[in-house]
Amino acid sequence: MNHSPIVVFCYRRLDTLQNCIAALLVCNESAESDLIIISDAPATEAVVESVTHVRAYLKQIVGFKSVEIIERTNNLGVDYNIIQGLRELSERFEKFIIVEDDIIVKKNFLQFINQSLDFYENNPQVFCVSGFSFIKFIPKKYQYHGYFTGRSNPWGWGVWSNRIKNIDWEIKDKEQFLQSNKIKRAFNYWGSDMSSMLQNTLQKKIRAWDIRMDYHIFKENLYAFYPTYSCTENVGFGREDASNTFGYNRYKTNFSSLDILKYHFPETVFLEKKIVSQFKFKNTVLLRGITKAMKLINYNN
Repeated sequence: MNHSPIVVFCYRRLDTLQNCIAALLVCNESAESDLIIISDAPATEAVVESVTHVRAYLKQIVGFKSVEIIERTNNLGVDYNIIQGLRELSERFEKFIIVEDDIIVKKNFLQFINQSLDFYENNPQVFCVSGFSFIKFIPKKYQYHGYFTGRSNPWGWGVWSNRIKNIDWEIKDKEQFLQSNKIKRAFNYWGSDMSSMLQNTLQKKIRAWDIRMDYHIFKENLYAFYPTYSCTENVGFGREDASNTFGYNRYKTNFSSLDILKYHFPETVFLEKKIVSQFKFKNTVLLRGITKAMKLINYNN
């Protein structure tokens, strides 16, 4: 099994970053994996001290095969720090693993991602591999350790450079998308939030980078591969310094207690109906409405 480099994106959250790195070090493959950390620069004077503390901690990290620190000199923001990082990484490596600083990985995370990247490397239908999964009920007769959907998840994931290089991050056909209800409806197949998220991004109301990637997956008819049981969790909910999360998390999930050495993956891409229906339900108007209601009453779960 190849050990793809791990890339951690961070900004000003020292505590979550420390927990993120500590969790990665628990993975058996960490000692054989190169770690690259991309630290965004302060956007304002108010966060200079926080970023300084983060960067001081970065210089203390050990336990990986190697540690490389990239410190941005100008603030790129939550979106373009990652977009630019993906562009840079795709010029250096054939494949790599991405973790943001509020993601806590489980012991099997690197093993699952690395095996998946090896297994599907020559399958052009598979765009990326996710470490997170919110599916709670796997059909009893389902024999594999992963499943496919048409939407990615950035809470710990892996990708091949020849896929990333094809993304139109600027969305050159944005006018066509914005003016076409047919395209918007089709894009919403994997979640009722997708078109509105992309529209808000294009109109600069939010700074989402991953929805741009999902639009590429949609246009090219590609797929993301997920574990049947999640290998990661997002601990960024309910924090004042979170970019896109708040206290209520509708993506609570299950984790595997099995110690799997060799994962069993589908040879070809197919969609399992019962899993797909659960995946799509999580992003229905109903559950999104519940999420908004929980936000209004400041409910944390």
